[in-house]
Amino acid sequence: MSTEELDQGFPQEGVPDLPSSALDRIKRRRDQLATQHTTFMEIPGYEGLLIAEYSIMTRDQIEKQRKRVQAAQSSNKLDLINPALDTLIDCCVGLYYMEDDERRPFNPEHPVRFDAELASILNMPIEGEPSARKVLRCLFGNNDMAVLAHNMEVMEWMTEGTAQVYDDFEQE
Repeated sequence: MSTEELDQGFPQEGVPDLPSSALDRIKRRRDQLATQHTTFMEIPGYEGLLIAEYSIMTRDQIEKQRKRVQAAQSSNKLDLINPALDTLIDCCVGLYYMEDDERRPFNPEHPVRFDAELASILNMPIEGEPSARKVLRCLFGNNDMAVLAHNMEVMEWMTEGTAQVYDDFEQE
């Protein structure tokens, strides 16, 4: 819904008299948040060479995640890493590498995610079948704290809108 459509649906009487510049900035920000559904983030430890595109979690993904966490709690296990891995896996739209200051897909025909194809491309030392969790943990050097920190960065983006949109907005 555009700003104009939203503005037309509400009566204007009784609205506080705010400076139009502030209202315009708020409306622009609202529009940015409504249209920004993915972001690109560097995978930590790769010095900007590896980029993930993440999307905002859907209601179905949130419900699936809630059930996973609830199941872990019912078995009296405190498990922080698997929900973090699952969030990153579920929200990953695709992975890219940087070359000549350009973001390039690993496979131009379809998105490569945290999967067996990425494990093969990067020749990852994974024992057994390369599940998404194994691939992601290997990508992070089996450093669970790095996974948790990156997951927190992604979760912050999802709850705060987008860091890039916010940065752009602040610079105006």
